[in-house]
Amino acid sequence: MLPKVGFSGTGFDNTISENIFRKAFGMAIRWQYERNWSLAGNVTYRETGAYFPSNNNFRLKSNDINLYIPVEFDLYIKAKPRMKPPQFVFFAGPYFSYNIGGEIISDLLQQDLSEQNISPYDAGVEAGVGMRIPTFSFSHRSFINIKASYFYGLLNTFPNERVAYEQLMLSKAGKRFNHGIRITLAYEMSVLKKELSSFTAGGDGKRTYKRILVK
Repeated sequence: MLPKVGFSGTGFDNTISENIFRKAFGMAIRWQYERNWSLAGNVTYRETGAYFPSNNNFRLKSNDINLYIPVEFDLYIKAKPRMKPPQFVFFAGPYFSYNIGGEIISDLLQQDLSEQNISPYDAGVEAGVGMRIPTFSFSHRSFINIKASYFYGLLNTFPNERVAYEQLMLSKAGKRFNHGIRITLAYEMSVLKKELSSFTAGGDGKRTYKRILVK
């Protein structure tokens, strides 16, 4: 992830933040209700934050549990016969997150993140594009997913108590919104059962054919 934090009404207004990389990992389930449309549910642990090297090397890291519910549109690419086609994926949906910890570090002090300096709740929207690439395992029913998305928080994550720490450059009148870029690499496997059955057809009764049933 490449997260940032948007500040207003604070000492950061005229300060440029540096890009930082944070990790995120989790699991998801996807329900395909039509050929081109599906609904997913993602639960992840993710880290967000900000870095301002020109302001006493201020670093904020927030550890969150994140629920993301995107609607996905799949655009199939023409493939060779008997090959599962790769898909372009376009997706968008809301996310909800809850802070479970973190820290604030600067040249002046270091302390754990608490509800005094961050609101534990965040919600916003996330949208992106990616590719679902079929593999040769599980009879072409597994995929490698590569996605890039942008998320933007809609809730002010400044604390309700508005506690001001002069050395941390927080302000009672400030606002703080999460936003950033997420790069996702995932492995997807179908949970549908695939059975192989055989039957005899033809006038001589000697030819045997096989068919695949997906339940």
